[in-house]
Amino acid sequence: MRTSLRSAVLVAATAAGVMFVSSGLAGAASIGSSLPVVRAAAGGALGNYQITGVEDAVGCVTAHRCMAVGYGGGTAAGQVVTVVGGKQVRVSVVPSASNLVAVSCPNRFGCWAIGSPRIGHRNFVLVKISPVGGVRSVTRVRVQGGASLNEISCTSMTSCELFGITLTNSYHNNWYFFAWTGQKLSRPYFVKPPEVSYLAPGGISCWRETCVAVGASTGGGSASPTVDGIITTSNGVPSTARTGGGTGFSDVSCVSSSTCYATTLGSFTATPGNTVVTLDNGVAGNVQSLPTYWGSSIACAGATCWAAGVTPPSPRPAVFMMITSGVPAGSPVIDTATGGLGFPGSGSHPAIARRGNGFAALGPAASGGPDVSEVVTN
Repeated sequence: MRTSLRSAVLVAATAAGVMFVSSGLAGAASIGSSLPVVRAAAGGALGNYQITGVEDAVGCVTAHRCMAVGYGGGTAAGQVVTVVGGKQVRVSVVPSASNLVAVSCPNRFGCWAIGSPRIGHRNFVLVKISPVGGVRSVTRVRVQGGASLNEISCTSMTSCELFGITLTNSYHNNWYFFAWTGQKLSRPYFVKPPEVSYLAPGGISCWRETCVAVGASTGGGSASPTVDGIITTSNGVPSTARTGGGTGFSDVSCVSSSTCYATTLGSFTATPGNTVVTLDNGVAGNVQSLPTYWGSSIACAGATCWAAGVTPPSPRPAVFMMITSGVPAGSPVIDTATGGLGFPGSGSHPAIARRGNGFAALGPAASGGPDVSEVVTN
């Protein structure tokens, strides 16, 4: 799941504990990347370590090695930051992209990331990332005018699905999909959403040849409802969009070709309003409440998932919830040391990835420098 392009928080947890990486909001003082900071948090003290840049998405190749992607602050160039055990070990710059907005790491052999065009250019880029964070190749992708590529999910380094939207007359009025083999891009497939005036892509998750993409759509105007959108693709070809009956999906994670779990957008209200919805063959089923509001994200491994988001009161502390077979399990894990994973008003959502027993999550932080990120470990 993508986050704010201006600030991010990366949190990683293993069976032994929690690891948190964050980017600060603009206007705060910058902290040197080599200086550890310790803050109080629920459940004990956390250790913080700085990494560089404004990170926008995360994927993990092992339980301990993750790739945070975004851009290098004032350089306005895409970058990959390799994080091992919570510490930055490498930065690889992608000059042909203004920002890396999404990443998928299907296995230990590497990742693929989507890069936004530079100013004045139309071409998106697909960036092949090595297992240690190096840039192996950059492929330019031309899309129609006004279109964007927003999300990616790979089941191997030679099988990915890209999810984007088209823009016509100031409205996003189509979802569209590409299949990517690592060398060749398929022709685009277009899908009309349930409401066609404005679309917000949420996420996409693939299991072998089957993928499920989710988002939100509205007819425009204050009286038009925002509804869930669910699209299933098979071998790269999408089906007709379905609705889930809710207020829009923010993310999805599939655990088989027939079962996925999706989180909803929620609202900016003071009451948590997110839910996790079980999708069976692309049809919304069981709905469970989450202790978060505005744009939770989810990542699953087997029957166990973690949802990431924020919860009231101000300053919106970060919250994580374990989910087993679509049902929240145990108590929420709340970190009061940061301003939370969501940033109401920016349209940002947290991002979360799992690998083995660990997870890594991204979202805005409440403090720190505008172009600095920090890792927090316990």
